[in-house]
Amino acid sequence: TAPSRYMIIFDKKYFAKKYTVILDAGHGGKDSGAVGYAGYREKDVNLVVTKLINEKLKDEFNTIMTRDDDVFIELAERAEIGNRAKTDLFVSVHANAINKSSTSGMEVFYYSKKASAYAKAIAAYENSVDEKFGVNRDYADFIVNDIFYHINQEKSAKLSSVVLENMLDATGAVKRGVY
Repeated sequence: TAPSRYMIIFDKKYFAKKYTVILDAGHGGKDSGAVGYAGYREKDVNLVVTKLINEKLKDEFNTIMTRDDDVFIELAERAEIGNRAKTDLFVSVHANAINKSSTSGMEVFYYSKKASAYAKAIAAYENSVDEKFGVNRDYADFIVNDIFYHINQEKSAKLSSVVLENMLDATGAVKRGVY
């Protein structure tokens, strides 16, 4: 009798990607975000960085970008994109600017109800965007998300630390912290 022969074919199209990652390029459209050195607009920097992240992740993960061009998307809609996709991870890319040449470095923020005064100030600024452009919403339905907050809090803190350390290793930038 002829020997049995088995063939194993490893082809990515046969394997389902396990995790879904939402990549949110902060700001966009009529909201330029911060304007930095030489007139660079945060919305443009965020979009370029988010597209680069997407290129690195898309072969291993289901990636969804909240925007892939220069459009304004309300904050609530950005969150809804993640909720509809039942995302495992939501990453929002921002590039802050400051008028002090002595300040530099990188920081990572994650959603925390125990945020520092600094993190609260940054969040207040970022979250004021909809109101600034005339978008008014009743956020009462977001209270329900408190349950999800507690489930993901510890994971978010750990992941934020890992992300920051990897960014620092890759760039040699100054560590400003995880908030």
